[in-house]
Amino acid sequence: MIHYLDQFSKIKIKFFTFLAAFLISCLEIWHSGLYWASSDALISFITMICIIFFTLIPITDFLRPKYRDIFKKYIFLNILLILYFAFLVPVTEGISKYLVSPEIDKFLIYLVHMASIIVAVSIILKTIIVQFLDLIFNRRVIKKTDILATFATYLTVGLAYGSFYYVLNTYSDTNLFSGIEKLQSFNLKNYLNYIYISLGALSTVASGDITAINIWARLISVFETILGVFLTSFSLGVIFSVVGSNVAQSNSDLEKNPPETLTVQIKNYVKEVYIDFRSLDNK
Repeated sequence: MIHYLDQFSKIKIKFFTFLAAFLISCLEIWHSGLYWASSDALISFITMICIIFFTLIPITDFLRPKYRDIFKKYIFLNILLILYFAFLVPVTEGISKYLVSPEIDKFLIYLVHMASIIVAVSIILKTIIVQFLDLIFNRRVIKKTDILATFATYLTVGLAYGSFYYVLNTYSDTNLFSGIEKLQSFNLKNYLNYIYISLGALSTVASGDITAINIWARLISVFETILGVFLTSFSLGVIFSVVGSNVAQSNSDLEKNPPETLTVQIKNYVKEVYIDFRSLDNK
């Protein structure tokens, strides 16, 4: 059914996304029992519409099936998407702290956040697996930029899992982690503790001062650790071995054809991404 999204223009996609944000916000206000004519209800309503809209629009607008090949081709787009969702959580939580009434439990907002992070991580995991299989079966040439992409993926996955832990623990009835305080309202220092948990699990060097005490949180943390081991030990090992074996050949090629500067490479990369997106929009 998701393939029908390709038949809609960007304007229609934005309209239906706004309509979904509007309906979800209505449900939040109705469930909280706030008086609709009050200023608190009106400000909360407008704020929640904006939060949900900007959470959903990257998925509904940019991740339609016809964009799938573009995101597979440019792993950095996946990285930017995860960074967007990872930073969206603390930004929207900070805004909600002052503009959304405390009487609203924001269950649906947290649900949308969790869904968006899961979708984003799933997309980049799929991209990593596809690229890894391409490397194993020699379907494409390994480049030095793959090393940078792997490190960037490593960090962004850690940020995404940190946001996921925060959202999961915020709406949980009990504290899922020992060594960290479960606050009722957003606090940046408290949020950074969840990033600390995530990066510790991802790097397998967690100090043990903050640990998961819920079985599901433990399983998620273990999966993140396995992913971290795969990204650093296996993926980088393959990439470094192939890149290292081609150093001599590359040096001889550089003498004949001097490489482009980093600035030129970035400009060409951005230009190529822009052209590909424009070509899809014109279809």
